[in-house]
Amino acid sequence: MPPATLPFPILLNPDLKDPLYKQLSDQIRSGILNGQLKPGDFLPATRNLADELGVSRFTVVESYRTLTSQGYLEAGRGAGSRVSRELPDVTGAAPAKSQPVKRSQTTQSPPKLSQYGERIVSIATVGEQNPYFTTALNYGGLPLDLLPLSQWRRKVAHYTKSTDSDAFQYWSDPQGYPQLREAIAAYISRARAVKTCADQVAVFSGYQQALECIARVLLNPGDLAVVENPGYVGAGRIFAYQGANIFPVSVDEQGLQVSKLHEMAETPKIILTTPSLQEPTGVALSLPRRLELLEYARTRNIYIIEDDYDSEYRYGSRPIPALQSLDENDRVIYLTTFRKMLFPLVRLAFVVLPPELVPVVKLAKASGEKDLPMLEQCVLTDLINEGELERHIQKTRTVFNKSRQTLVQAIAHHFGRKATISRENSGTHLVVRFHLLASDEEIIEAAREYELDLVSTRYSYIDGHVTAGEFLWSFINIPDQGIGRRVQQFARAIKPAIIG
Repeated sequence: MPPATLPFPILLNPDLKDPLYKQLSDQIRSGILNGQLKPGDFLPATRNLADELGVSRFTVVESYRTLTSQGYLEAGRGAGSRVSRELPDVTGAAPAKSQPVKRSQTTQSPPKLSQYGERIVSIATVGEQNPYFTTALNYGGLPLDLLPLSQWRRKVAHYTKSTDSDAFQYWSDPQGYPQLREAIAAYISRARAVKTCADQVAVFSGYQQALECIARVLLNPGDLAVVENPGYVGAGRIFAYQGANIFPVSVDEQGLQVSKLHEMAETPKIILTTPSLQEPTGVALSLPRRLELLEYARTRNIYIIEDDYDSEYRYGSRPIPALQSLDENDRVIYLTTFRKMLFPLVRLAFVVLPPELVPVVKLAKASGEKDLPMLEQCVLTDLINEGELERHIQKTRTVFNKSRQTLVQAIAHHFGRKATISRENSGTHLVVRFHLLASDEEIIEAAREYELDLVSTRYSYIDGHVTAGEFLWSFINIPDQGIGRRVQQFARAIKPAIIG
């Protein structure tokens, strides 16, 4: 049976930089490595330990989850969590108390890093990082039952049947497999109205690799980079690692507030925006602002990076054409990824470059990512050319739209005026604001009891902004038949916190 408490004191300090769940998991890990907790020992029940420490149960649950994922804990059958019977090998693990620590007679000097390395170490965060963010919003990809697995298997079998196929050939073009670039150019021309040809397309192993390459080519230390706020904070970190100064610009119901750019004392070098489906609000950049943004970039001779992530998922209306389709002066770098549609089968990303940037990006890419797996590129080429990708998108869009409607109806029914739901019919999550007498952690904890994925919007802000009770709520991994029941259970669990 689980003990009532741990065999050593726990000291948590809310004023420290590390969140409480990490402080707790670190101290429990030390207790395991020091032998105070032995393999097979049970840990206190999460609710009991939370009451003892005076913290939310969410803090203890997240701590146990962290230690389980690291191999220090395992789930006991019906009896809670216990120390793993086979602990992971840990270099530099804390020694047992019975063994004295041997210290070197000489003090080891810190490594001599480049300026780039120093920047990475010194930039603790650009925006707050949430360890639960990726899994909760399923940024990893689709539910497995929606992946085009049969088509993928068939194509893999075709290309691996003979070593004479392109999948076994060596291609040295850093921009990617030529046939894939041709397929991509044709696809985004018809689906997103992007003006391009295969020569302007460069394929990367992922979104971050593509954005990092662009940042290396365009940014010098001290340059100014504009990002949306709220937005994808990882982009700001990539720019900051290059030494750029990050300037967050607010977003409203019409998208990026372009007028704020005119108030800046210094002209930015690049502007990153999500004009077709703003991340995370889901709004689209209005046509007047699109034209104003393009004119701003033209008159100042700067580049706009158009992040077109998730633009395929707009419900009840056709996807909005890309900003790049309006660009007459080669100021837009178009960037998107196949990850949300096809991961874990594919995580490739690609950019469409203005012609003058193609040579330098090609050289920069060759220095860090010259080759990509040929099998993956060949199969993806066929999926695009044979229409399988677009059929797959249409299928998943239909499924997601139904799930979204079901979730919206369930929230409205069980929470009424105590929850405000975003009006945007797009993306793979809702923006929901609860009007409750409960902390964000308590709301998240209650939701997770019923396998509902909520993430505070605070992790999307680069300036530390917090809107209490506002969450991103993923709807693509909840079975339709289970949404109403789970939301009802969640509402009942949080009922004491409802105002009125």
